[in-house]
Amino acid sequence: MIGLLELLNANFDIFDNRKKKQFIEMIFTSAHKLQNEMLNILEWALSQAQIISYSPEPVELKILVEDIITLLKQVIINKNISIELKFEEKIFAFVDRRMINTVIRNILANAIKFTPQNGNIVINCLLSNLRTVQITITDSGVGMTPQQIEKAFDKNEFNSTYGTNNEKGTGLGLKICHDFVLKNNGSINITSKINNGTSIILNFPVCEDRIENDSAPQNNETDTNE
Repeated sequence: MIGLLELLNANFDIFDNRKKKQFIEMIFTSAHKLQNEMLNILEWALSQAQIISYSPEPVELKILVEDIITLLKQVIINKNISIELKFEEKIFAFVDRRMINTVIRNILANAIKFTPQNGNIVINCLLSNLRTVQITITDSGVGMTPQQIEKAFDKNEFNSTYGTNNEKGTGLGLKICHDFVLKNNGSINITSKINNGTSIILNFPVCEDRIENDSAPQNNETDTNE
């Protein structure tokens, strides 16, 4: 990121507006990735030290997911990825808001990282029963081997794989997700095939007194090109 800033500064009067915009977008993307990695390192350290407290509350999942998409919007636009939201109804989970925000942010960031240009990601949310809400995040990316799936949640494995645009990470993301999901009395599973995308399935306790059975089904696609 510093190298990009130095290059932009040295050539600011030479570059046209299109080139300047391109550099600013690259700097923004690099800054976002650095921020995400630093958050992961901090949250992992706090979690391992058992400093983070579990404070569940009713969380409306559609609003939470939309806020995360907004946070990641520039990265989504840079890869021209389509994000489709399929929410069965207005669903509230009974979870720790900060932890679940971290979980979904990391899973969606991973989906973007391993999905090629012009790919797509679908986020599906439904009540699997009266006590459980299920969120499935499916991408059209490069997929995972059985060995990668087996080691994804292993706290002793920190191998990070390059993304489709050579994005690099810390290897902490899914481990934090696994840790936080368990702290919220949930479950996390991965299904994937090489070159055929990945689905990550999350289950959390539903906030039973906030279920709105009379809500109409929603199928909203996020326009990432605005």
